Amino acid sequence: MSLIIIAATDRNGVIGNSVLNTMPWSCKEELKHFKRTTLNNVIVMGRTTAEEVGALPNRDCIVLSRDPDYKFAGFRTLTEEEFLNETDRTPEVWYYVAGGSQVYSSLMQYASNFVISTMKFEVRGDVYMPPLPDNLRLYNIEEYDEFTVNYYVVV
Repeated sequence: MSLIIIAATDRNGVIGNSVLNTMPWSCKEELKHFKRTTLNNVIVMGRTTAEEVGALPNRDCIVLSRDPDYKFAGFRTLTEEEFLNETDRTPEVWYYVAGGSQVYSSLMQYASNFVISTMKFEVRGDVYMPPLPDNLRLYNIEEYDEFTVNYYVVV
């Protein structure tokens, strides 16, 4: 299975603001990085993140929901169990898990890689990236003006 966690956090691990229901910053260069990384692959999101972001062009978009009847334009709806069964059947496909916090927490144990952008600033927010597993090895770092990308593999 090629399940990859992809996330952007501020320097304190903030990934969102539940009051505004949005990512609490805008960084064009990090969005370009996200697009380059995920293009022509599969993006997986929870309902709240999917409704905030919407379907992304040139990517197969999956929304995870406990409600199998949930529908959202541009997304296939799967339960977590259905999603994990799909990843087992299609090991050649790269699945990028793009949030939110509950989805990260639930799927981290199945991930083979992590792509974590850390912004070089702090923001106000109340949704945090769950702690990363201990069994990760850093294998690449990319520096940008406003953020750093750390690439990890599970060992």
